Amino acid sequence: RWDWMRKHLVATATPTPWPERDSLVRLSQRRPDLVDAQYTILATDADPVEKMPLVEHCQFKYLFNFRGVAASFRLRHILLCRSLVLHVGDQWQEFFYSQLKPWVHYVPVASDADVDELAELILYLREHDDLAEEIAERGQQFIWLHLRMEDVQCYWSKMLQEYAKLLTYKVQREPGLLEVSNKKAVQLYRGK
Repeated sequence: RWDWMRKHLVATATPTPWPERDSLVRLSQRRPDLVDAQYTILATDADPVEKMPLVEHCQFKYLFNFRGVAASFRLRHILLCRSLVLHVGDQWQEFFYSQLKPWVHYVPVASDADVDELAELILYLREHDDLAEEIAERGQQFIWLHLRMEDVQCYWSKMLQEYAKLLTYKVQREPGLLEVSNKKAVQLYRGK
């Protein structure tokens, strides 16, 4: 339940020290009452902390989502937590990002947000807890309604069909490789 979730903001970064994480870690050092953010790799004089399993993220009311080398690839998972997601930057995207709406499904955060801007945003969200809860609920509902396995499979099927139309050569299977039909792929996925 929303009212039982920890009010502490926890940021768990992937092990790549992108600069947009620095402001959050500095805010955590200045205002540990607002944020608990640390590096999971050696990025400062402080020892890195252990990574937190994804399922443990769901105990927190607020979660930051940072990109990695590409898109974070965890956004859909943390939205399912029903935590309020603060999504940093928009340089890298997965196929469904364009359907998510800022301040409807998540709270947008500029990649270059400084310590003061982050603190102001977190304090605003704490003061507007009902709004934060509504956004968290809508983010979770979006995933439940629009990112079912059949939705993801439909996307990939259409994307590959459109890609195939662009090919100017006939694709040939290399010797020794097996053809996997859509039906067979679904059976393999379901463990049958």
